[in-house]
Amino acid sequence: MNSEFSPEMLRRIDAILVEARATKQAVAVYAEAEKIRTLAPEINIALEDIVEQLIVAGRRHGVAFEIDLAQARDAVMGSAAIGRS
Repeated sequence: MNSEFSPEMLRRIDAILVEARATKQAVAVYAEAEKIRTLAPEINIALEDIVEQLIVAGRRHGVAFEIDLAQARDAVMGSAAIGRS
């Protein structure tokens, strides 16, 4: 699965997980996945694949995740509201 991701995407995923582990904060999976997807718009990769990569890699490092159903809906629907309070 990693071959689908650009090196920049993989570095960003790693950076998110390192920061979450260091700060002991949960990763907002869908919001972060949407940000990662915009790093390489020329790569046609499903949001769910990025979410899966975040969760699988994060579990190996003991990182907690936050799955906000509103963010998930917005991400799937393509809403620009992700990340807004």
